[in-house]
Amino acid sequence: MKEEIRLMGQMKQGLSVEGGVRMPGRSRGGPSFVGARRVFTRLCAWLVWWGMAACLVPILAQDAGSQGTIEGRVISAWDAGPLAGVTVSVRGTTLATVTDAEGRFRLVSVPPGRHVIVLSRPGYVRTVVTDVLVAGGQVSRLEANLRPEFYEREEYVVTAPEMNEQTAQLLETRRQSAALLDSVGAEQFGRLAASDAADILERVPGVTVADGKHPVVRGLNERYVGVLLNGAEMPSPDPYKRSASLDMFPAGLIESVTVAKSFTPDLPGNFAGGGVLLKTRSFPEDFLFRSSAGIECNTRTTFRDDFPTASGGSWDWLGMDDGSRALPAELDRPGLTVPRPVSNSGLPSNPAYASRIADAEELNRLTRLMGSPEFAPTPGRAPPHHSFSLTSGDTVPFGNQAWGWFGGLTYQRKFTLLEGVNNRYGPGLQQTIVPRKLFHDVQGIEEVSWAAVASLAWRPLPEQELTFTFYHNQNADFVARTQRGTITDDPDLTFVLHRLHWTERSLRSFQLNGAHKLASLGDLQLDWLAALSATRQEEPDARFFHYRTDGTFFEPDHQSLPTPSKPTRYFRDLEEDNRNVKGDLTLPWMDGRGGEWRLKWGGAWSGSQRTFEDREIFYEGQFGRSAAFPFLGDANAFLPPGSLGYTAVTNADGRVRYTWNRYIGTRESRYEAEQTIPAAYVMAEVPLGSRLRLTAGVRFEQTELQAHSVSYVANETTGLPENRAVLHGQDWLPAVGLTWQIRTHQQVRLHYAHTIARPTFRELAAYRSYDPVTDEILEGNPRLGMTDVRNYDLRWEWFPAPGEVVSVSAFYKDLAGAIERQYVNIGGEIVSFVNRPSAEVYGVELELRRGLGFLHAELQNVSFGLNAAWIASSVELSSEEVLNRTQFIGDDSDTRPLYDQSPYVVNVDLSWELPRSGTTLTMAFNIAGPRIVIAGLATPDVYENPAPSLDFIWDQRLGRHWKLRATAKNLLDPAIERTYGEGSAAVYNRYHRGRLFGLSLSCEW
Repeated sequence: MKEEIRLMGQMKQGLSVEGGVRMPGRSRGGPSFVGARRVFTRLCAWLVWWGMAACLVPILAQDAGSQGTIEGRVISAWDAGPLAGVTVSVRGTTLATVTDAEGRFRLVSVPPGRHVIVLSRPGYVRTVVTDVLVAGGQVSRLEANLRPEFYEREEYVVTAPEMNEQTAQLLETRRQSAALLDSVGAEQFGRLAASDAADILERVPGVTVADGKHPVVRGLNERYVGVLLNGAEMPSPDPYKRSASLDMFPAGLIESVTVAKSFTPDLPGNFAGGGVLLKTRSFPEDFLFRSSAGIECNTRTTFRDDFPTASGGSWDWLGMDDGSRALPAELDRPGLTVPRPVSNSGLPSNPAYASRIADAEELNRLTRLMGSPEFAPTPGRAPPHHSFSLTSGDTVPFGNQAWGWFGGLTYQRKFTLLEGVNNRYGPGLQQTIVPRKLFHDVQGIEEVSWAAVASLAWRPLPEQELTFTFYHNQNADFVARTQRGTITDDPDLTFVLHRLHWTERSLRSFQLNGAHKLASLGDLQLDWLAALSATRQEEPDARFFHYRTDGTFFEPDHQSLPTPSKPTRYFRDLEEDNRNVKGDLTLPWMDGRGGEWRLKWGGAWSGSQRTFEDREIFYEGQFGRSAAFPFLGDANAFLPPGSLGYTAVTNADGRVRYTWNRYIGTRESRYEAEQTIPAAYVMAEVPLGSRLRLTAGVRFEQTELQAHSVSYVANETTGLPENRAVLHGQDWLPAVGLTWQIRTHQQVRLHYAHTIARPTFRELAAYRSYDPVTDEILEGNPRLGMTDVRNYDLRWEWFPAPGEVVSVSAFYKDLAGAIERQYVNIGGEIVSFVNRPSAEVYGVELELRRGLGFLHAELQNVSFGLNAAWIASSVELSSEEVLNRTQFIGDDSDTRPLYDQSPYVVNVDLSWELPRSGTTLTMAFNIAGPRIVIAGLATPDVYENPAPSLDFIWDQRLGRHWKLRATAKNLLDPAIERTYGEGSAAVYNRYHRGRLFGLSLSCEW
């Protein structure tokens, strides 16, 4: 096997040129998408039939033969959690099996009579169960539990009281895993008052979250981090991001969040930085009903009467536009051309007379379709944040079978006022930077998010399970913003920038999973998944109104205004469909020395299609004091009644003269993109003695990706307005790991893996557009190639007791062809994407989670958690960048840190439980070091500086079913600040979020 894996790892293509960057092991050609949907449909049907057959065959064969069957479940006596990897054997025979991930086992062909069953697993005391009666053709049930070694040394039989220590279960899964895992469960992030998966990820060692939603793992941003929901890849609603936004997964519906920091062949090959594995809550063994509701006040926002807002739709509270912001259908046609204004029709005898009249009428008609919207925020009153959640589930026995169901719903609405500064600097004399724009910035942000999950499962036998899961998330944010300040090119004028921006996102996923143990095939385990996911982001009627004034005249249309330089309305729509099919087969067996072997193989197929449309409607016309409808500084009075369209006068000779007041122009960009990735893998876990385990394997992935874009402006790289990007790759991705169990609860892991990262659809789509979120002009690069990443990991782990861990990790990653954003002009207005020749990132992580009872008996109810990471990185700069940075800012270094990478991350939490009073007190602290958010070309890199967070949570039980929670978040309320250079006085932007004080009440039955 080792030789086979070594040879497969060498089956790579020769060097080829791709996207202008020399990339190892990849061929370039045109992808074929013919029949992709047909293949997906057939694979789904095949997996469903396979799963049904796997369920039915054991049922039909259950009564065959004169021998009996023993089946059951093994749990931990410490926390009542399922125990995987327990060897279950019949004393005096060669019959043996191993429990699965749910702790279940099945022994077939057991002779009738009374037997002694032996259960053993490293780290737990061997347990013997006597007098297990087996009858021919019958199934005997056995429920057993094992106690950790540090309690007992002799054999025993015991039934432990039920406990709910999910943290201990996750740590045990981590200990047994072939990959390096860090997990946070519902218990822990519930105690830390996390609101969504993004909050949860911030508590994982070496992980930060950019912009409140995008994971950065060990210094590698979301491009290198995949997000799986119950094993299925999730598409991103963000045009510029590859991974799904983590704020779309509420904590109330998540069972656990696991970060896989090392790649194994059964994971997608783009898990270069890591993989975020989200698991939704599923049906419980007993009936569950849980509900909660709460409010939260922001010290800088709540109850203020000057909260910037604007009128919206009747469904805004649901995060859904009711159609009032929709673009009129007449203007929503691909390739639409809006005529330019006609000043004079000419004489009726002129051959162009009729067409000029028609153009004037068409422009007049289309202009009037746009109506008279608001362009500027108006003051309103900000209510408190409010939220609620509802979950319920149960498992219902049905003969020898069981049906499980679970449903959950969460809702949250927030209001935040951000007040601060927003500036821009440019190169000055003598290698300095000088301010270009200095603005006071006020934003009112309303956020709405709700999500629902529903699961239905059928368990015909303990080893057979089919599960259907539906997940839907809907969220939206409405930003009402005003900036007021100066631009150094016109120092005597005041510039005012208004923005009203509604963004609506949705994610929907349908998943069918199967898990089957085939006892007749040597306990072969089959796991399969078929998933359909769709995401959408809509930005209907995002309005921008900029003007400059000296207090007397007001100009809303001037080239010196920041983009957009005319009153403009944007209509953008992104849709992406994703289909996933995968199947995994795991075959365990025991060798003659008692070692457990595990062979795993399988395949997967993933397909995605995305469409994106961007239409820009802008206003032109006469705005001065002499105009019929002069603009006097009130953006909401920019389009008074009668101001749209023309005023026409017909002369005696039949000539028509037009005076245009306000009229529209339009621009359009769009792209379509597709991607298919078939994959197959094989891996094995091999015991190399009693304390050494080898994990090795290889994954093959084929990438077929294309993007076709059309823009109103030519691309900077190709010089063309229409471009087609094609990317084709074939990659062999080997991985190997060694786990050395030093002692019963201590182990050392060593891993190596080869992974890849792909460009996003938007990065390949060559069109240029203004992005209202980042306030930049972005264009794609159709010549981008993929990134190769070599990963090296070393970790020491110690599990002192269930639920406790101490670990130290070291890692190194070597990136060839790393993709980064880059300014393509000295002024810094246009951003594109390039492959860097090389980059590296390395660091050390520390994790500690322990109860403090070992220090003193009085501290037995106090637990302490600490994780910290130190990370360094380096990316090679081009000769042009080095020349510019040397000339303009005096920095001649040829490397800099990676984009989005923090040099350190620290999380600390302390909890004190008071069992008699039912009180739990928790304090949590988080800080991440400065990170580059914009790489400079002629100015220093823009850094986001550290913003420490301190939270306090008080949980109080009220009787058996009720719980009251009080929270105080962001107690330090630091400045959220970005500067040109780390900690510089040249501020890019700065604001404070405010302190949050909340109260919630929950009940559970």
